[in-house]
Amino acid sequence: MLEKTLVVLPTEFGRSPEIDQYGGRTHNPFGYTSLLAGGGVTGGAVYGKSDPSGHGVADDPVSLHDFNATIAHALGVDHTKNEQPGSGGQWFFIAGKDTDPKKGQPLTKLFS
Repeated sequence: MLEKTLVVLPTEFGRSPEIDQYGGRTHNPFGYTSLLAGGGVTGGAVYGKSDPSGHGVADDPVSLHDFNATIAHALGVDHTKNEQPGSGGQWFFIAGKDTDPKKGQPLTKLFS
């Protein structure tokens, strides 16, 4: 069943590596983890690496557009041509507008 199902566990932020004045860790939007499983994704693969302090990305950063394009790729959706109508009549661009210089690309290295 997992071969035909894509499990996506995104996060909106990580946690700072330091303990704050309240004994906890604050939000860190510059270094966090998301998970993809099944749907053709190679099991056990790791993509990217945080910097030594855990504050940011050291290798292979992934943009939101790249992440969305990768999900679309796993689902067999053409991220370059398929625009889904959003609520309120606005168009949703899966991996960014065609005019966006940072238009997302699927991380094909993650697939077997």
